[in-house]
Amino acid sequence: MAKLDCTTQNIIASALDTNEFFRISKCKFAKEMWDTVKATHGNINESKEVRTRSQERRKRRQNRKKASTSASWPKTKMIQQCKFL
Repeated sequence: MAKLDCTTQNIIASALDTNEFFRISKCKFAKEMWDTVKATHGNINESKEVRTRSQERRKRRQNRKKASTSASWPKTKMIQQCKFL
């Protein structure tokens, strides 16, 4: 059980920035660490949803950029071919 707690502590610690790491470094158990993070950030599920929504928006923007770039490519290719004729 101690090995599992230690592994969990490592996972939690590696996901945090320096300031948060120092805040939880005094905790002896993973549950204490998690409770400290939870108290600091409030409802973690809400922040997870916000992050997911922002990632989805970013992906949509990237897809739109790719679509506009790929849609203009055949025209560019045709123009280049016409120049050689």
